[in-house]
Amino acid sequence: MQRQQSTGADLAELIPDPVSRRALLSQLRPQPPRFWEEEIPVFAGWPDAPCAYLRFATNPSYDEAAAEARRRGWPCRELSGGHFHMLVDPQGVADALLSLADSMADGP
Repeated sequence: MQRQQSTGADLAELIPDPVSRRALLSQLRPQPPRFWEEEIPVFAGWPDAPCAYLRFATNPSYDEAAAEARRRGWPCRELSGGHFHMLVDPQGVADALLSLADSMADGP
């Protein structure tokens, strides 16, 4: 199965700003199917550093990962946005990441 390359029109609803959309498209590198099938090995003892989870809440495909982060006791934040929200609201995403980092610095 061959994947069709995205166009600016495909992403217009997710990334309204045309400059940000063009910048993203210019950096895309199509990958063969085997790339998406490769399992990423996780070493024993992972994670070996403090973790937090930032979820873009409108994407239900991350429900399981968010639930796992909460089970592990990680600080979690949600922003209402899609997969490319960091391109739509970079300041909001940066603020959320800083808030997560602050909560981790305060300890459990």
